[in-house]
Parts: sequence; structure tokens; C-alpha cells
Amino acid sequence: MTVLWCILSAIALLIIIVLLLRVGVLVTLTDTLTVLLQIGPVAVPLYPAVEKKEKPTPKKAKPAAETTPKGKKKLSLDITRQDVQEALKAVWQALEGVFRRIGRRVRITPCEVSVVVGGPWPDKVAEQYGLVSAAVWTVMPRLEQLIHIRDPYIHLDVDFNAPSTNVEGKLGLYLRVGDLLAIAFAAAKPLLKFYFPFRRRQKARQAATAAQAGKTMTNNT
Repeated sequence: MTVLWCILSAIALLIIIVLLLRVGVLVTLTDTLTVLLQIGPVAVPLYPAVEKKEKPTPKKAKPAAETTPKGKKKLSLDITRQDVQEALKAVWQALEGVFRRIGRRVRITPCEVSVVVGGPWPDKVAEQYGLVSAAVWTVMPRLEQLIHIRDPYIHLDVDFNAPSTNVEGKLGLYLRVGDLLAIAFAAAKPLLKFYFPFRRRQKARQAATAAQAGKTMTNNT
């Protein structure tokens, strides 16, 4: 009995560790753009991708064109206007659930962005700086209310001697595995709630169509 409890405790501990594991993306922009996928302590480069040497593969003969066997009918979608409306409603509910849970669970750290507006025309540089500044200080307060951002650092400046605008920074977006499962469940619930009744209605319509066809053939004979 003690061994069984030890095994169950080890499994429960492993599940907790997996659910608390952080998964995210770290984007770094300096002279080049670097994107890393981070799974716990492991970092996998996404961009630029690591080049792999491809082994030469033998040429394969082109497959013969597939022909549709006679007697088989093409698959037709038995969807009504009501099905389309309910499907759109289910998709919208799924998106709402995802956005609600993303706002509560997403962590952004680090958040370091530096924008130095420059260019050959001083009047356009000043205009662009005003637009960038207004956009940042309009969006950031609202974003901090919706998403957990740890120690955000936003630097805006203007350089009339710079040939162009320079953007640098580091941005990390993270979720825990448990959060991903909660988001997936929020998306799947309304979709499954739509799918099963839809399949029942579809089967009922197909059965009624088959019965009507059989009845018509009997009357003709």
C-alpha cells in the first residue's frame, strides 16, 4: 500500500510540475531579429532557423493520377443556414473565452523597447514622433490593465541627425502549461457544444433523405 501511495504521489508531483512549466517566446531586436521558443529551461531558436544539411533523396516516380471509382459519389456537405449561424456563434464564443483567459494568464517579461525616430526631413520626424508617442501612451496603460507586464521599460526619443528610425528591444511572452490547457478548454467547450447537436441533426437529415429515396423507388416499381 505504501508503494502505491508513493507512485501516486510521484505522478501527482510530475503533473503539477508539468502544469507549472513555463512556455513562451522571447523576441530580441538589435541589429538582427532573434526569436526563441522557451520551454522551461530549454530554449529552441525559431528565427533565424538553424540550417540543417539535407541528404540527397532518390528521385521517386510520379504517382499515377487518381481516378474516382465508378459508383462512388462525391462527399457533399449537408449544412443548412441554421448550422452556419450556430457555427459562427460557437466560434465567436470560443474566441471570447480565449481572450478572457489570455488576459488573466499571459505574462510579458522582459518588456524593453527603445524607439528613436529619425529621418532626413525634420518636420516629418517631429510628426512621426508625436504619432508614436501618442500610440504608445494610449495603448500601454490599457495593455497593463489587461495583461501582467513586469517592469515595462519604454524609451522614446527623436534624433534629427539620424538617417532613419531605429527600433531595438526585447520582449518575452509566457504562459504556463496549465494556462494553455485552460485556454484550450475555453475554446473547445462552445465548439463541442455546437458539434454534437450538429452531427445529430445531420444524421437525422441523411436518414430522412435515404428513407424518402427508398420510398420513391418502391412507388416507381
